[in-house]
Amino acid sequence: MKKLLVPLLVLLISAFIVIGCSGNPTTSTPQAKTPASPLVSPVAAVTLPLMPQSGGILKIITPTSISTMGAPAEGTGDFNRVAGPVYDRLVNRDKDFHILPMLAQSWDVAPDGKAITLHLQKGVKFHDGTDFNAEAVKYALQNSGTFTSSLKKVSSYDVLDDNTLRFNMTQFDANLLLNLSAGFGGWVASPTAMKTPTTPENMARDHMVGTGPFTFVSSQRDVSAKYTKFANYWQKGKPYLDGVEFMQIQDPVTGLLAFKNGDAQFLFQVSPYDARNLASAGYEIILSDVKFTYYMMPDGANPDSPFADVKVRQAVEYAINKKAIADSIGSGYYEVLNQLPTSDSPLYVPALAARNYDQSKAIQLLAEAGYPNGFKTTLYTNTTFNKVALVAMQADLKKVGIDAMLDIADSGRFTSINQNGWKNGIL
Repeated sequence: MKKLLVPLLVLLISAFIVIGCSGNPTTSTPQAKTPASPLVSPVAAVTLPLMPQSGGILKIITPTSISTMGAPAEGTGDFNRVAGPVYDRLVNRDKDFHILPMLAQSWDVAPDGKAITLHLQKGVKFHDGTDFNAEAVKYALQNSGTFTSSLKKVSSYDVLDDNTLRFNMTQFDANLLLNLSAGFGGWVASPTAMKTPTTPENMARDHMVGTGPFTFVSSQRDVSAKYTKFANYWQKGKPYLDGVEFMQIQDPVTGLLAFKNGDAQFLFQVSPYDARNLASAGYEIILSDVKFTYYMMPDGANPDSPFADVKVRQAVEYAINKKAIADSIGSGYYEVLNQLPTSDSPLYVPALAARNYDQSKAIQLLAEAGYPNGFKTTLYTNTTFNKVALVAMQADLKKVGIDAMLDIADSGRFTSINQNGWKNGIL
């Protein structure tokens, strides 16, 4: 087994015809609301199964952006991944979505669901020496930026004592703690640091102060981010490492070569093909709990669109050979789905019937919907979508009479299409 850690990201492909909302709901072409079908593959990581060791600096290659760094509300780019060493969450969760203690060691929910009380860890300090307490959490949540929408059912916060904070709710929200356990919404930054006047170039140094196992050392936009061990971390005996460094290498070939050259012990976002080759060479591939699901959204709420008819939406799903696409480009890492959750998710519904590849059924449904000779449409996508999968889906649709033109947009135009809606097409 190679003496290197390599995490690998394998994309999920989903030939999932989600008839759901797309973009701005006030647009002239709102999208339909019923799902039709997905095809997915998991995110993966590659790592080396060594015995636990203390010390050393873990070096990680990531293809995604190391951009603005600072307090959680200020981060941009792949902030959720790259800033992780600095911050602890209020709560964590396991793969089955059970909420686990972290900075909040326990919590109570009022019988009517209109109050959630967090009981916080005692004796915790931020990296700058500021006390972690209920006031600090209140300040962090009230200044959580875009995450504030997840807290919209919280009408106010009551600091009951240094270690007890109550959320007063307008109504019960079963997802509140779940939201705090994911992303950076539940990260808590030092209120002292957040209030420090700074400049954009010094924001990471001045504002990036948490309770996590590592403290910020330096960052360079689109190049690197470095952290060192926090000696007074509240979880005794941790962290095991002396430091963590992220290196941004956007080109996958360059990143893979750097990894194989020993420049890092961890590599994110490896293609399925490369993952298979790395596994054959002795590296361990680890699939992440995070999944990417690629799905198709027709303009089914547009009454003038063929996709307004559920039979047409179903026909598209029957027409696409998702398994063949997954097998050809997924190298064994892709999973074909008939619903949004993957089969290992606690949200997965085993009894939900699949609409498997069946061209005859697709042709029949199109005829019943009034399209015996098919119709023309457009597949809107962006430059990151796998071209082999796109061409395969286009060919499958053509076989049942749906002549789909590919419109491959850059990220800016694709975002505009997504936000403003589209007509007679599938996003």
